[in-house]
Amino acid sequence: ISGLTAGNKEYDGTVDAVLSGGTLEGKITGDDVTATMPASGSFADKNVGIAKTVSISAISLSGVDKDNYALTQPTGLTADITAKTLIVSGNFSVADKEYDGTLAATIADNNIILSGFIFGDDVDFEFIAEFSSSDAGTEIPVYITEINLTGADMGNYILSTTNLPETKAEIFVTVGTDSYTQSSIGVYPNPFKDYICFSDAESINRVTLFNVSGQLILEEFTNGAEKINIGNIPAGVYTGIVEFKDKQIQRIKLIKE
Repeated sequence: ISGLTAGNKEYDGTVDAVLSGGTLEGKITGDDVTATMPASGSFADKNVGIAKTVSISAISLSGVDKDNYALTQPTGLTADITAKTLIVSGNFSVADKEYDGTLAATIADNNIILSGFIFGDDVDFEFIAEFSSSDAGTEIPVYITEINLTGADMGNYILSTTNLPETKAEIFVTVGTDSYTQSSIGVYPNPFKDYICFSDAESINRVTLFNVSGQLILEEFTNGAEKINIGNIPAGVYTGIVEFKDKQIQRIKLIKE
């Protein structure tokens, strides 16, 4: 048999292989002998792989003169099984959180659906979502930043990451002064009139202030400056967050006279 080939296929959970072609060669002209092609073929297993061996069912001869021949069965057939694409749809939500200087988000409700897998396969997924900004605010977009397949059959699939679900949530600053303590660095004067100073200014990256309604009043990248001029804000009580260059934060309470 010459010219018999096995075709590549997308993973379908079976070992079935599609064969094509095949010609019987070597018979004497005029003899009544034929072989039916293509034969049926099968992969060694169902899993994704490159140049996987394909075995074929034994091909038999037919015709009046078939007993005058011995048929050599085809060997060396290979083909690829490629991964099947899975689609993510549905929705999820994350919990609002107090400002902590990070993008981390906590999943509150997960209604995401994975579709396209073969029934009975052991495949699932896990994902991580993060805020698009670490700053305090409302209606902050939250995106899936990492999603991975799990399960014994995950190697037979790839995951489409286009049009992944998104959501929104709030990062808030607690306005009650009881939850805010003076930072380990010195912040003075407090109460203040026109400016505030820091005892360890070189370690600070950013300072943000919020009023009692939780509105952002000031955001200042200090660049090592010891003094911030903020005499233009109204008198009152303010909550603040000092973000250090090593990503640690300190919460402070300030009073403007």
